[in-house]
Amino acid sequence: MRTLREHKPPVRRFWGINPWTTARPVRLLFSLCGCTVACENQVRNQFFQVDMMLKVEGEGTFEFHIVGESHYQDAREAIAGPKCPDGVEYECEATLSPEPSNPHDPNAVRVEIEECKVGYLPREAAKMWRDMMTRVGLPGQSMIVDAVIIGGWRRERRDGTITEGTFGVKLDIG
Repeated sequence: MRTLREHKPPVRRFWGINPWTTARPVRLLFSLCGCTVACENQVRNQFFQVDMMLKVEGEGTFEFHIVGESHYQDAREAIAGPKCPDGVEYECEATLSPEPSNPHDPNAVRVEIEECKVGYLPREAAKMWRDMMTRVGLPGQSMIVDAVIIGGWRRERRDGTITEGTFGVKLDIG
């Protein structure tokens, strides 16, 4: 299996600094995303600023699937590389951005990797995410999360037929 990881420049981390007046909004966000971490007997704020975007570090489980796979296969393949016999596992960062002009759902949250739209949060999760961002005083704010593009296998069977798997995207937000 091919695994790629981009080199990322170092970012400044702001541990234990709560940008809001109480710790409650931070815990609320961590609870939604599954990112609460106890360290040195205190809950650490795991947000850090990256070009005015919030980054949430998850637990490394990559269990949250996005939707819209069939519509964005070309973009996913362009990012992760062509299909191969063992498939791909391309680690990257995804940007979650509200898309209020979406004609199908005003609460839609777009998922982009390397500035290419690769899908959306499921409808119910998108509404929860938008509501939570409004509660913490960041309506319309984008967020960066770790992601992985998986799948994309292409194999030839003994009888000469070709089987292929689609590319999927999983986010590290619990």
